[in-house]
Amino acid sequence: MKRFLTGLLAAACLLTGCAAAQDTFSDIPEDAAYLTDVQYACQAGAMEPESRHSFDPDAMLTAGDAARLLTAVYDAQSASGEPAADGRDKEQENEEDCLARAAQLGLLLAADPAQPVTRAELAAGLVRALPETALTQIGTVEDGAIADVGMGEPRAAGIYQLARAGILLPTDDNGNFGPDDPLTRAEAAGVAARALDPARRAVQQLLAPDTWPDLTEQPRADDAFFEHAAILGNSLVDGLHLFSGLKTLHYFAGTGVSVISATMTRNVTLADGSQVTQVDSLLRGSYDKVYIELGINEIGLEQSYFIQLYGGIIDRVQTAMPGTTIYVMSLLPVTAAKSAEGTFTMERVNAYNQALYQLAAEKDCYYLDVCTPLQGEDGYLPAALASDGVHLTPDGYRLWEEVIRTHYAWNGVTFFADAAQAGDLEK
Repeated sequence: MKRFLTGLLAAACLLTGCAAAQDTFSDIPEDAAYLTDVQYACQAGAMEPESRHSFDPDAMLTAGDAARLLTAVYDAQSASGEPAADGRDKEQENEEDCLARAAQLGLLLAADPAQPVTRAELAAGLVRALPETALTQIGTVEDGAIADVGMGEPRAAGIYQLARAGILLPTDDNGNFGPDDPLTRAEAAGVAARALDPARRAVQQLLAPDTWPDLTEQPRADDAFFEHAAILGNSLVDGLHLFSGLKTLHYFAGTGVSVISATMTRNVTLADGSQVTQVDSLLRGSYDKVYIELGINEIGLEQSYFIQLYGGIIDRVQTAMPGTTIYVMSLLPVTAAKSAEGTFTMERVNAYNQALYQLAAEKDCYYLDVCTPLQGEDGYLPAALASDGVHLTPDGYRLWEEVIRTHYAWNGVTFFADAAQAGDLEK
């Protein structure tokens, strides 16, 4: 590979309009993160400048561009700097020549060199252009982690292989790859550079999201995580607001709030003097996360009726805020003394929580178990964490806060300097 690049770099300087001998382009800032990728791709013959001093980085990658990139990657796997065995003058190939050869090699099929190419189309060509030995996995990309590429899709295998090899990177922090989106010439230069030079590849960790309705422990979320989050609930939530450090959450709560009153009682006064329900007040905003803590005041209701009303609240939130993540929080435990009184029993709490778990699964919501972490060895809320058998002490609220901060739906991407660093995290 080193012999090939040395020979190719020397030959690339002879290309008409090639920027191999120059360090900058007039349309790329010198501090642009992608500048070195563009320089490398041009020098390797995988991309061609628009003119001697410009690259047009924001233009969409065309079929002609993609054909040049793919054939360059293909040739790099066997070339040694010598003239092409078939007599082609590689330095003089134009877009049409590259397109015809890409079609011949089965890398790309396109009739018009000016037509845009999608990320999935480029990925399909790269998988064919690169041998298996050039696609060694260096990162962790779990099955199902690429949010917008289903594992059952024919294109999934190639996209996952390129992602695991550190060649194809996600387009956002949520693990989306935009397979049907076009990509810019600057983005394509990065792909070309990583395909040609393994040292440029990104060691990334992309984890599959938790499946409904379960959550696993995650790194502790900071206050910024909750800036666009809301919580609907009863007096327990009022206590959370008062005694915990969750100050960036948007609270919609009050004493005695239940699944009935939250949708029927107009006890929230707006700035114009009008009154609305807690749910209506919540729905006047837009949040990417909504937490719900209801049930302790309804503990005497018929369970099926409670679940029906609770489900109705979820439906309204999902309709008003499509795509928002909803966390159905369990009922909190009660003390042994409170349970012995006969109304707020742990038996009823557990039954309600089982029903809420099932409801969360049915509604594609997450179930946040805040009951188990607050239980003592006997299964009840320790008296030291309770103020009246149901409500918590300040320490209890802070413990609840930690459960919320460390249990959330996460489908994030982490990049590492090298594979060793990624391995250390997994230990």
